[in-house]
Amino acid sequence: NPVWNLLHTISILFIGFFLVDCWAINAYTIPPRYNGDKKGYYPNYDMYHNYEDYIKELKEISEQYSQYITLEYSNSTTRHDTPLILTKLRYPGQPSLSNGKPNGKKIKMLYTFGEHARELIGVESFFHLLKNLTQGLESDVDSIAYHYSTFVLSHIDIDLVGVMNPDGKKHMETVDNYCWRNNAENVDLNRNADWNYGGIGSSTDKNSEDWLYNNPEFQT
Repeated sequence: NPVWNLLHTISILFIGFFLVDCWAINAYTIPPRYNGDKKGYYPNYDMYHNYEDYIKELKEISEQYSQYITLEYSNSTTRHDTPLILTKLRYPGQPSLSNGKPNGKKIKMLYTFGEHARELIGVESFFHLLKNLTQGLESDVDSIAYHYSTFVLSHIDIDLVGVMNPDGKKHMETVDNYCWRNNAENVDLNRNADWNYGGIGSSTDKNSEDWLYNNPEFQT
């Protein structure tokens, strides 16, 4: 099935992205604990998006492709009153196929990015995927880009959260501590999902970098 082959390829690409991401973070920071101290690492914001630029470019892309993109702001907010932004990507095309026959339903996929503030490449991966899927929609109808974008979005409804941790990202940029991992209250969002909650790799110690604690980001 070409749809599942495509999903498999996308999954492999994302695993590759984040393996490179983890390698890059370990290469430029000093594990395992940072204790809120600056470590002399400063990103090149000619390459990366700070939070303000993330919001600006996301709005520009959503306006350019307003026929296909809807931005939804969460009713509930983070503890610092920042809403999470859900980017909904839709194309009015054919439904997905089941055993070669239309089943009337599209596949639904959710991608989240930017759970850890210091992992800057996550936000760039979000924009890469969003642009990759939308730019083809305005290409020539005979182009590969057009057929790629329309094929994917005809079969899949895609939702994306470009920054899951806006408080942590803004905190990191405000205090110039680019090794900051968690949200502004030092909660590790990646330890607060329902799956394997409280398992190996998490901590109930609020001074730990892997502190799990009730937080509105994952509730949202």
